[in-house]
Amino acid sequence: MTIEAMRIHVLPYGTCKAMRIHVLSHGTWMAIRIHVLPYGTCKATRIHVMPYGTWKIIRIHVLPYGIWKTIRIHVLPNRTREAIRIHVLPYGTWKAIRIHVLPYGTCTAMRIYVLPNRTREAIRIHVPPNRIREAMRIYLLPYGTYEAMRIYTWNTILFVIHRIYNM
Repeated sequence: MTIEAMRIHVLPYGTCKAMRIHVLSHGTWMAIRIHVLPYGTCKATRIHVMPYGTWKIIRIHVLPYGIWKTIRIHVLPNRTREAIRIHVLPYGTWKAIRIHVLPYGTCTAMRIYVLPNRTREAIRIHVPPNRIREAMRIYLLPYGTYEAMRIYTWNTILFVIHRIYNM
């Protein structure tokens, strides 16, 4: 008992909007929304709703010059959310941001930069409920060498910097 529906709106200025909905037999449904703007930018949103209240959103923005951005959001039944945002640049460099939001206000964010020479840079930020922020930056070089810098801040006061070099 799978149902698929598609709705398309074409607006006067060349903008079109399409929505496709898939309803599966076990109560899970998926919706895809696509917005195409006149200057070649398109935006797609995909939503998965699971039977137990968990839902997942994937939003994709494609810009005219080949840069695209993806946002994934997972919402668990305990109201914990995870968001992943990815930017892909024209020269093979991409940037990913992963954010975990816990029910009691704790937020964890990770940024990953991948350069064309396969060097990666990761920044991880942890914000607990007491507003103390911990940031960790990791550089991963092509041959396994990495540099880690951990920063703890409280009320914009920096009090620890720790660097690790591993050859």
